[in-house]
Order: sequence, then C-alpha cells, then structure tokens
Amino acid sequence: RSTALFREMMARYEQGDKDLQPDNVCYSNLINVYINAALMENDCDFTTISKAEDLFWEMTDSYFRGNIKAAPTTRNFNTVLAALSKCRWPAAARNADQMIYKWESLVNEDLVEALPDAYSYSLWLKCL
Repeated sequence: RSTALFREMMARYEQGDKDLQPDNVCYSNLINVYINAALMENDCDFTTISKAEDLFWEMTDSYFRGNIKAAPTTRNFNTVLAALSKCRWPAAARNADQMIYKWESLVNEDLVEALPDAYSYSLWLKCL
C-alpha cells in the first residue's frame, strides 16, 4: 500500500502538482517500510531488501535529474547498508561492496556531497 501511495504521489507530481515533489525524507520513509518488512521474518527477505536498495538508487537518479530535494545523505546510504548487514545472503555482501564502490565513485566525481563515515565502513565490514 505504501508503494502504491508513493507512486500515486509521483504521478501527481509529474502531472504538475509541484507540491508533491518527493524529497530524500519521503524516499527514506518508503525505504524503511521495505526494510522493516524484510526484517520482520527470522531470516532476512533479501528480495525486499533489494527493493529498498533499488528505491535508494531511484532517489539518487531523481537527484541527478535535477530534484535537489532528493539528494542522498550519508544516513540514506547507511540505512541500506545496515539492512544488507543484517542479511546472511551471499548477494547481500556483493550488493554492499557495489554500493560502497559506487558511492565512493560518486563522491570522487563530485556528484554527491554525502561522504561515507566510520559507521558506513563498519556496516560494510558486517556484510563480509
């Protein structure tokens, strides 16, 4: 239901309702809905964590297309990394690797201002 509401908001924004432009807080809330749903099980639902990760990159792409309100923050990155660190799936470690490397690349290219912090790297270590 949360995804449907978010997509409705996006459609209305794209149809001209500029008050409904999604920001990083809005994206973050939906990312957290996915993560909370994925971690409700005894074993992490990696498919749902992947949806959260995809939504994070959708937010980042929105920022690159000019939505400055969707600028990814260190906290946004860390939220996804924290979820990946709780999964014991081999793909979670691979996704965390890719996320860190892509993040560092975006920082080095001056495309994002959010920097990895000590917590980011500790989450990454938990994934390995």
